[in-house]
Amino acid sequence: MPADFAPSSPLASRLGGSALFTVSLLVILALESAPIRLLPLPGGAPDTGFALALAWMMRRPDQLPPWLLGALFLLADLVHGVPPGAGAALALAACEFLRPRAKALAALPFWGRWLTVTALALARYPAEALVLGVLLVPHPPLGTYLVSGLFTTAFWPSVAGFVHLLTGRRSRRQRG
Repeated sequence: MPADFAPSSPLASRLGGSALFTVSLLVILALESAPIRLLPLPGGAPDTGFALALAWMMRRPDQLPPWLLGALFLLADLVHGVPPGAGAALALAACEFLRPRAKALAALPFWGRWLTVTALALARYPAEALVLGVLLVPHPPLGTYLVSGLFTTAFWPSVAGFVHLLTGRRSRRQRG
């Protein structure tokens, strides 16, 4: 078997991680589009797919090419029934903001990463409302966006734990 296709090769790891992320996001989208809400929340609901992408980008940015993220976020816009494009572009911009900072963020304590996610989530939703407002596209009130950002932020630690289990990377203390 060629070295490029061996299970431990970097290419296989990147492709496997991309596939695992894609399947995880598709499962989330299927659950979110279910006719019966499992967890009805007032106002906006957490954007679990966005939280998953941020957590994955902090741990394994090499497994998330921009084209894949853009395509999946566009699909998420279509599934959620929101105008396609603005939310996807802003989510992709947030992920690409994290890509060059992934190593520095890994050195931060958990609360530092959580504050970073909070800042990105609370910036994304008002920016989306602003873009849709400028384009004269009907959209929910700003309060709904802020509630969604807060729920996404509150839900992020459990998503980050899920990503930690899926990626299976050991911490620096365990390697050393």
